[in-house]
Amino acid sequence: MRKILNTAFILLLSHTAFSQNITLDKIAAVVGGTVILKSDVEMQYAQYLAQGNPADESAKCYFIQQLLTQKLLSQQAVIDSVTVTESEVEDEIERRLRVMTSRAGGQERLEEFLKISILQYKDQMRPGIREQLIANRMQGKITENVNVTPLEVKRYFESIPRDSL
Repeated sequence: MRKILNTAFILLLSHTAFSQNITLDKIAAVVGGTVILKSDVEMQYAQYLAQGNPADESAKCYFIQQLLTQKLLSQQAVIDSVTVTESEVEDEIERRLRVMTSRAGGQERLEEFLKISILQYKDQMRPGIREQLIANRMQGKITENVNVTPLEVKRYFESIPRDSL
């Protein structure tokens, strides 16, 4: 019975959304089987603004690039069995909230800016933070044996003709 009610509710909700031409979200990119939503990019941008940065729409391009890289690395991490602990995720969430709270001028002002409570925001942040930490760990694993000096990079780029860069 509960299953039927849930299905009816979902159908009613989707019918209401489609009949009113309401866009719930848009797909910004697809990486493998993972979708990056426009709301993901907007959330990153909101965090950027909450940290006291100036409004800059071009920053969204950077966030899409970062999310694409993160999704690629996290997919490889699944293959290589790279994980992070729950305490690492919680520590990172707390660290970010401390910074955001101090920049916003207090917890109340941060909640006012985000338009949700800190607890709700933590719940929203948790999956993204976990994925970001896993991606960072995967990137570290990939680059752990790379030993390139800045001088070697400079020489490499100087050896390429300028019109080929």
